[in-house]
Amino acid sequence: MEKRKTVRSTCLGCIGNCGAIYEVQDNKIVRIEGDRNHPLTKGFLCVKGQSVEEIRSRPDRLCYPLKRTGVKGEGKWTRISWDDAINEIAVKLSQIKKSYGPEAIVMADGFSGVLSGLDPVVGKFMHLLGSPNRLVDLHN
Repeated sequence: MEKRKTVRSTCLGCIGNCGAIYEVQDNKIVRIEGDRNHPLTKGFLCVKGQSVEEIRSRPDRLCYPLKRTGVKGEGKWTRISWDDAINEIAVKLSQIKKSYGPEAIVMADGFSGVLSGLDPVVGKFMHLLGSPNRLVDLHN
């Protein structure tokens, strides 16, 4: 059994990036609390953040793309490849752009996107798509 260790980090359960302190043992989070020294969240951690290990380790957690095969709300899905999923998204974005213009598409990015370095990539993607509609939320 691995020794318990404390890790100060941020919660990546959503775009908020709240300060979190994790106690980890055997690659599993055994305790989590809000980081009182975090400059914005000052110890607050929502229910989703407090449940991050339960969410992460669920055996039925979605880890691959699914395509709806039944009527919306029917709950029928089929597993598809990542390549097929990306292709279908590209086709749908192209259809929306052709039918309604690129302004009909918006991309939302949060603090975690900025911290992870995705911010410039998202900006370039939206620029190449031709849409000026980009949201960046840094207030969480």
